[in-house]
Amino acid sequence: MHKIHKQWYSLLFDDQLHVIEPDIIRRQVCSVPDWLPVARLIFQHQVHGAHGHVITHKNQKQYVRSLVHDGDFLITNLAKIAIGVLTADCLPIALVDTKNKAIGIVHAGWRGSVAGIVFSALDHMNKQYGTCAENIIAYFGPCAHSCCYQVDKNFVNQLPIGAQNFVLMHNNNYFFDLCACNIMALNQLGFTENQIDSSASKCTICNHNFCSYRRNSGSSARQMSIIWID
Repeated sequence: MHKIHKQWYSLLFDDQLHVIEPDIIRRQVCSVPDWLPVARLIFQHQVHGAHGHVITHKNQKQYVRSLVHDGDFLITNLAKIAIGVLTADCLPIALVDTKNKAIGIVHAGWRGSVAGIVFSALDHMNKQYGTCAENIIAYFGPCAHSCCYQVDKNFVNQLPIGAQNFVLMHNNNYFFDLCACNIMALNQLGFTENQIDSSASKCTICNHNFCSYRRNSGSSARQMSIIWID
């Protein structure tokens, strides 16, 4: 588990300490663990796309039941509302607008990444809160890294030409660099190296502390990544 607590926000990239089975919590009211100091915990039904939801005072009750609304990012400026994603090789990205005190959480699988999920999340934050790239800190959580994220030729062929730059060759095998793909997207938006914190981003495949869909032959177990305003 990797925790970060700042002046007005907190985030957590979990490991297998608190494993979640999506089928168990689907359409259920997500109970808040005793150790989590929030009033509500929200997860959406992730679809590997580039769309998401804005959590507001007016609509927050619509998201009480887990995994109902399709989407791959959540953003809010409400206090005590934890927004999260569930992953087991995909990249969780937490976004913090340090000026406007707004937050976001992104589920960035390879499909969502090449579809521009980061661009979409930040565009919505800009429209809702006036967020600008220069005021954002992006935190990368655990995901499949290029050391282990082996793909085949068909995978490479279906990638857009630009995304093929993130495919590496090693011993005649292809490996995809999911983190680099999203770092490049943030760089294109004007992010500097100091705005991207990847200290929590360990490889989920070769590090057995984490859930991994690939390592565990399609296991449904997921770890959560959550962020909230204190």
